[in-house]
Amino acid sequence: MMETPDQARRHNYEAAKAFADSVSDPVVANFVRYALAQSNLLILPRAREETSEWLSRLPVAPFDLEFLARVVWGMFSKPKIVEALLKGATLDEASGWDAL
Repeated sequence: MMETPDQARRHNYEAAKAFADSVSDPVVANFVRYALAQSNLLILPRAREETSEWLSRLPVAPFDLEFLARVVWGMFSKPKIVEALLKGATLDEASGWDAL
C-alpha cells in the first residue's frame, strides 16, 4: 500500500483509516469507508498527477478526516436515520438537520 504523503497526513488520514477499521457493524463501516474514499479523491494524489496539480487541489486549511468518519458513523449507526433514507428521505430530513 502507498505511504501517506506528508501533505495528506495533516488531514488526519491515518487516524480516519484506523477509526474506519474499528467500526464493527459492516453496513456502517461501508458508509464510513465510502465517505473516506470520496474525500480521498481530493486529498491523495492521483496516478500520474503532477505534484503541482495535486497540491492545487488540496484544501487550504487542514480538514479532519477522522471527524468526518465519526460524523458518518454517528449518523448511519442510527437505524431510524437509515430507515428514513431507505424510504426516500434526504439526509437532512432523516437526520433532523433540516430543522435547525
